[in-house]
Amino acid sequence: MSVKKFSIGSFARTLALSLGGLVMIFPLVWMLLLSISDNPASTSTVSELASKGFSITNYTEIINSDHYGLYFFNSLLVAVLVAVGNCIFCTYVAYAFARLDFRFKKIIFTSVLLVMMLPAYVVMIPLYREIVVFGWINTYFALVMPFVVTPLGVFLMRQPVACGVGAPTIPDGQQWLPECAPRLLGSTILSRWRRSSSR
Repeated sequence: MSVKKFSIGSFARTLALSLGGLVMIFPLVWMLLLSISDNPASTSTVSELASKGFSITNYTEIINSDHYGLYFFNSLLVAVLVAVGNCIFCTYVAYAFARLDFRFKKIIFTSVLLVMMLPAYVVMIPLYREIVVFGWINTYFALVMPFVVTPLGVFLMRQPVACGVGAPTIPDGQQWLPECAPRLLGSTILSRWRRSSSR
């Protein structure tokens, strides 16, 4: 059984990564402490929050107030439908850009990349007018349909499909489908984050 030699470089790297992990996880711990504290002051420290005791009153009040169950269901349904739509339709569009030959393919793909540079506020009013024309006001369609295909998802999915060998039939698709999994996950997370941050 071989014993690894002590290395100052590996120790320093492990220490730096551990400290970085603690710094990144601290906001989550702080948020949790505030949520289970009873009326905390804005200037409270971690020790003060820990000494005051904990309570789940804040959670029970939120759950019992108004129509929390309906709000949670709406958020979950929209998130699932948008995520599934991104996984399916972004892969189809990426396959068209990667494997098919058609006129103006490079120009259209360049326009997809240019759309990624636009902030969400630029398309907010045109998107709202489109929703009004389709009669989607106060429906789930307005929350789901505009986001089932995203430029970022198409961009992320194009590379593994283009690098695959042969046509993506079921046996051959096994060569590039595993590479798509992390990109699908990343596209889903980023699209959900962008939608939440643009509200």
